[in-house]
Amino acid sequence: MANQSLFASLTSRFLPRADTVNLAGGVAYTYSSEAKLAQLAATGTLADGYYGAADAQLTDVLAAARSVDAEFVAKAAIYARKSGAMKDMPALLTC
Repeated sequence: MANQSLFASLTSRFLPRADTVNLAGGVAYTYSSEAKLAQLAATGTLADGYYGAADAQLTDVLAAARSVDAEFVAKAAIYARKSGAMKDMPALLTC
């Protein structure tokens, strides 16, 4: 058992608590729409994975893209193509 007085910090008491559960069942933080789109654009493969299906990922990407402004969607697509070497996701985001 870890010594709680060694690992407890004053600042951790003021940090926000995790507010959702991720696909693996662990505690997590809710992304903003911009952060969710950026994460999916840079890492999304639109293929079935261990924790999620391709159609669920497509639904998430389209919902995130609709909830942010068009300029951010374009910047996310460019970043995913240039820095992430993604092909399908930037093509989807430009439609």
